[in-house]
Amino acid sequence: MQDKKTDQQAGSSQVISDSSLQNLVTKQATVQLHEFFAHIIPEPIDSDLETNLKADEEFSQLLASSISLSIDEYHDKLLGKSELNTSNMALQASSLIGRNVLVQNGRIYLEDNQHAEAFLELERDCVHILVYVENEQGEIVKLLPLGDCGPGQLAFSWDGSTRTGDLAAEGDYRFIVSCLCDGKVIELIPFTNNKVIRVSVDKAHQDLRLYLENDDTLMLSEVSQIVKQDGNF
Repeated sequence: MQDKKTDQQAGSSQVISDSSLQNLVTKQATVQLHEFFAHIIPEPIDSDLETNLKADEEFSQLLASSISLSIDEYHDKLLGKSELNTSNMALQASSLIGRNVLVQNGRIYLEDNQHAEAFLELERDCVHILVYVENEQGEIVKLLPLGDCGPGQLAFSWDGSTRTGDLAAEGDYRFIVSCLCDGKVIELIPFTNNKVIRVSVDKAHQDLRLYLENDDTLMLSEVSQIVKQDGNF
């Protein structure tokens, strides 16, 4: 005899076999799965839309490639410009060796039987201008009184003689200048003329490093003036 199950609903009885019940459950589950996948699986893409998407993708790839190429070309131009600048600086460096440059630091190199020249740039009236000549040991070997002077340029020179009347030894010296201005004692830094004995290219600063006869080193950008070949300021 076939097994039966009874379900009581609203005062009446309904008999459903096991196979019918199983088919009903399977049908309901299948409907629910279709509805579930309908929500998560997108509808087919329109062919025109797909074409546009492909075109956009190709354009994006083309644009990215163009930007990358432009960056490479820009880098090459910068590299070429840097090499050109380095070559120009090297050429300029060779032309500076043996030349004199004007530097505002008061330092000089005294050669045998030679005079050392310098000048001051005065912005206002100064009185009792006095130049102290200092050697490498920090000793004052000479005093040069320059008197009073108004605004403008004031040149002076040292003949190499010391306070005792002897000639100073060849070597490095420094001019230290003091004066009275508006009732106060101030220091003035003179411009001095120094010979360039060696030059190197400083790639990090894109500048030339000058090695002077007085053992000082400085960048070309720090030089106030390159002295003319005749030695005049």
